Amino acid sequence: MEQTGELTGHRHGGKPLERGHTPARDKPRGGVLAAKPTCPHRHFSGSEADARSWRDQRDSREDGQPVARSPSPVQHSTMGIATVRSVSSARTLTLWAGRLIIAVSLMHIVFFAIRSLDHLPGWFTGDLWANEPFDAPISQSQAHFWTLLGSFAVPLLLLGAVIVRSAKEGRPLLAYLTWTISAWVLVCALVLEPAGFPFLLVPAGMLIAAEVLRKRT
Repeated sequence: MEQTGELTGHRHGGKPLERGHTPARDKPRGGVLAAKPTCPHRHFSGSEADARSWRDQRDSREDGQPVARSPSPVQHSTMGIATVRSVSSARTLTLWAGRLIIAVSLMHIVFFAIRSLDHLPGWFTGDLWANEPFDAPISQSQAHFWTLLGSFAVPLLLLGAVIVRSAKEGRPLLAYLTWTISAWVLVCALVLEPAGFPFLLVPAGMLIAAEVLRKRT
C-alpha cells in the first residue's frame, strides 16, 4: 500500500495530519496553556466521612473562617441514640408518676371512706345544709366530708389517669402543669402534717426529672 504522507483516520480540525506531526494544544489568550479542571475527590480513596470533611475544609468563606462542618454519620448515630434514650426515660418517668398519683389518690379515698361510713347517711339527708356562720366550728360530719368528697383525691385520680394516658401515647406533659403540681404538693407537705402530701413528692420529682430530660433533647 502506497504511503501518501498522510495519516488516514487521524484528522485535527478537518485537515489530514502529516506523518510525525502532533496537533498543538489550544492556547487561550496570553499564550498560557489552559489546564483542564480536575476533581480531586474523584479518585479519593478515603471514606465518605473523610471526603465530606475535605469538602467542608475546601468550602470556606472569603473572610477566612471555615464553614461549620455537618455532623458525621457516626455523630448522627450517637446523637440519635442519646435522644431516643432521653425520650424513653422521660416517658417511663411520666408513666410511673401518673401511676403513683393514682395509687395515692385511691389510698386516700379508701382510707377516709372507711372512716366516714357513719356520716354517709347524713350527707344525703341534709345534715350538711346547716345555716351556720362561716367562722363557726365545723362538725364532725363536715370534717369527714372535706376529707373525702370535698378533697382533691378525685381530681388527682383523674389527673393521674390523664398523665398515664399521655405517657402511653408519647405526648409530653405540659411544663406549667408539672411545675404547678410540684409546687402545690411541696407547699401542702410543709404546711400540713400528718397528711398524705409527702407521698406525692415522689411522683412530683419524677415529673420534674422527665421535664428536664425532654428539655435536653
